Amino acid sequence: MHSDIQKNGDASLMSKARAVYMELDSYLLILVIAMHAWAIFAFQIPVLRDIFLPLTPLTLIIAAIVAYRSYQGGAGKVFLLFFSIFSLGFLVEMLGVNTGFPFGSYSYGTVLGPKIMGTPVIIGLNWFILFSGIVYILNLVKIPKLGKALFGALLITGIDILIEPVAIYLGFWEWKFINPPAENYLGWFTVGFIMFMVNYVFFNSLKVTRKAFWVVVIFVLFFVLQNLIL
Repeated sequence: MHSDIQKNGDASLMSKARAVYMELDSYLLILVIAMHAWAIFAFQIPVLRDIFLPLTPLTLIIAAIVAYRSYQGGAGKVFLLFFSIFSLGFLVEMLGVNTGFPFGSYSYGTVLGPKIMGTPVIIGLNWFILFSGIVYILNLVKIPKLGKALFGALLITGIDILIEPVAIYLGFWEWKFINPPAENYLGWFTVGFIMFMVNYVFFNSLKVTRKAFWVVVIFVLFFVLQNLIL
């Protein structure tokens, strides 16, 4: 009798733990919303900005977890996609910082955390987050894969246009000639196109849910509002 009660209790506990795990994405998404909403306010006050700006890497990590868990498909294939996009994003940024190609001459500040060869390790997460949200949009569009990759490259470049003024103001990075050159946007378009083609050639069987899309919506709204405040 006591054994049956214990088994039922263990089963109930496991069921509750599983339910919490399944809802984790929603909790994390709410946290991402709250962090960005607070940042819009806090970044306007120098004292608060100095306190909360260093939390930017944590925000990216949480957002990346939501994006990663938005994928449906084989666990190994999901990880390989993540590794591919993260690595490509990080390596092209490292190339850009150290050679000026393909984005132009720029350098990173300290806000985004530890760096390898002048490149924040976490920057690959930013590429993955934007990539994932845009893939959700592209999957809604009934056009050939090449057209999707081109459209995706256009969208990710458009987001960078929003990011640049705010990132420069907050000290994420700085350009040699103050403003980003035209080649920066050409670089974003090209890298984005390659990423989306990689997705449709090698990972087309994976599905991504709308939570990845909502993360990007939060990012876009944050940068739009920050641009209006600047």
